[in-house]
Amino acid sequence: MSRHQPTRQRSLFCCWVGLSVLVAISAFAQTAPTPVTGQQLVRRAEAILQQPQAGDPSQAISLYQTAAQTFHQAGEVEAEALTWHRIAFIATKAGNASLAKSAAEKARTILQIRTLPTRSSAGLSTSQAARAYLTLGRIYLESGDMKAAVDAYKTGLARAIDSRLYREAAAGHVALGLIAAQSGDLDVAIRLTKSSLDFWRGAKDFSGEAMALNNLARFHERKNDLQQAADFDTAASNLTRFSGNHKVESESLVEAMRLYLIMGNHNEAALACEKLIGLARLNGDRQKEHERTITLAMLEAQRENMPSAYRLLLKAFLVAPQNDAESIKQIKELVAKVEVASQAGTAQKSRESLLVEAENLSRRGDFSAAYRTLLRALFANEGKANSLNVALNLRIKSLSHQIEAQQKKLAVTRPSQFD
Repeated sequence: MSRHQPTRQRSLFCCWVGLSVLVAISAFAQTAPTPVTGQQLVRRAEAILQQPQAGDPSQAISLYQTAAQTFHQAGEVEAEALTWHRIAFIATKAGNASLAKSAAEKARTILQIRTLPTRSSAGLSTSQAARAYLTLGRIYLESGDMKAAVDAYKTGLARAIDSRLYREAAAGHVALGLIAAQSGDLDVAIRLTKSSLDFWRGAKDFSGEAMALNNLARFHERKNDLQQAADFDTAASNLTRFSGNHKVESESLVEAMRLYLIMGNHNEAALACEKLIGLARLNGDRQKEHERTITLAMLEAQRENMPSAYRLLLKAFLVAPQNDAESIKQIKELVAKVEVASQAGTAQKSRESLLVEAENLSRRGDFSAAYRTLLRALFANEGKANSLNVALNLRIKSLSHQIEAQQKKLAVTRPSQFD
């Protein structure tokens, strides 16, 4: 007997059913919600707390509690403990003592159970134990229990070194260094923190290495070894420039410049300030650029590099918002401090004559007086119509570039790198 052949209609029907099933499965896969991770929940909670109008932290605490449950289900014990520790900190600030106490107990208990030599932790690897002890040490440290923190950190550090966990070993050294510094033993703090550097490098963690260098700077500053402190801050800024971390680079440079100023080393302070101006421009921060340009102008005046000082004050005036009366007032006061205040009778000169005078002074090579005259022209323009202000500022910018080019041509003084 011959097999019954399917009709064309039946074949089409089967194909249609199969295609419908595939489409339904695909649609379900696309619409199925992606589970939210614990880290995402933590970031949402942090974002809420960082809002300027953040008052009641209950929403953030709720997100943290959900994150802790998510970490628990995923077996991320250290993250779970740190989340409860964070809840305890926020609850303390909010005045919720009962929640703070229960959350703190949970944070510690989770890690204490994990590190106890019981059946539940018998299969714990050395690397897992290292992370658990280091996390426990952090919680004790931030809770103010120094003795327990030291014990936990030392145990965790030994296991991290055995497991070749470079980042964890580095963090353990840094933490023990901070504890030593808090107790006043700066030599031990310096030794431990220096030991962390090789581990940070082994982990290729530039941010961690820069943090350790900044810590070393602060320890040496406390010992009144300011030059060594400035060297460590400078090393941190160079490292973060290489890694592209502009925020930390700027913070390190500010500290280095502060130390150079304390030591009276205006040359190194000026170089640090020039780099800060460059970073401000790179980040589009006109306010910082304005402030640091004024700082550099005063440093140049201290170095008796008056043409550069006047040029920088001129640039600071042009960078400052013209409706910012406080900034303009500050620049005027600084101009007076470097003895370039307008002399008697200058107010009667027209702006046109001041610009012509600046050009003539530049031709004669008197660049200090040329820049000073441009500043007088700017001051004479105060209170005029905005249209006149814009036009005058454009002319002054053009003329300042001409003067600067002539100055560089004659190599009268070293122009600042970021002028």
